[in-house]
Amino acid sequence: TTSCPDHPVRHGFARAAACLWVSRQTGASRKVRAIIVGYLAILWCLAPVASAQQQRRRGQVNAPSGKAVAGALIRVDATGHTTSSHADGHFIWPGPDSGRWAVTVRAIGFRPLVSFVTVAPDGLLPATLTLTPLVQQLDSLTVGATPEAPTRLREFERRRRNGSGRFFTRDDVERAPGALLVSSLLRFLPSGVRVVDSMGTPLAISNRGSKLVSEDGRYYVVPCVLRTVIDGQLQPWGTSLDVISPNEVAAIEVYLGPSSVPPEFAAGRRDQFCGLLVFWTRSE
Repeated sequence: TTSCPDHPVRHGFARAAACLWVSRQTGASRKVRAIIVGYLAILWCLAPVASAQQQRRRGQVNAPSGKAVAGALIRVDATGHTTSSHADGHFIWPGPDSGRWAVTVRAIGFRPLVSFVTVAPDGLLPATLTLTPLVQQLDSLTVGATPEAPTRLREFERRRRNGSGRFFTRDDVERAPGALLVSSLLRFLPSGVRVVDSMGTPLAISNRGSKLVSEDGRYYVVPCVLRTVIDGQLQPWGTSLDVISPNEVAAIEVYLGPSSVPPEFAAGRRDQFCGLLVFWTRSE
């Protein structure tokens, strides 16, 4: 069996060559063999074209140092297309032929990345996706005192005492029965938000209803989608709730309107009418 990874044209060439060999062994007519030889010639001419097209649709996944990241999972959020990076960090774009698309990139030892990839009308994909390492492993250290909670979770506890939003701890997350996705987790928790599916992407909708927006002199009524913040970073509008998993969640904060959004999350106040959904991960 001959393997030709990432090259469907060469797969076809190999199959046609096998057919030619069988036709000779079985005494097929010259006409049949001539057809097979012609097919082989076409495939041989197409192989460089297919290879060139793949070269134009190549992207790259790197660490901040520039080192290639192998085995990263790249998912096109709107279509569900997925692919993985190779040993040298490159990947072949699995999505549509043109346009600007939100992608989620995951790799072991790195934070999930939500970014945008622009595919030119001619198929050119000059995309390099840079992942941030989760933590740097340090030598073990033995201390005689009880370690304090991480700073960000101390701030979480302070805001919870003030009671300006809705708060859920790791214990609340673990009590959710069989929640394998954050979108399922939010349906179980009394968060005050609704989870809807938008073209395959789960989003949190505020129960405040819809909001009025203007564009090019026209007004539109659109659903009130909550913006999300992960570890203090405001995510792009329309980011999937499932960009992180319940196993990664340390705490959740839910703010359902402008009066409850704390000053430290002022970056999200441009969508404050709908509210804000804040996730803290277990890594520090």
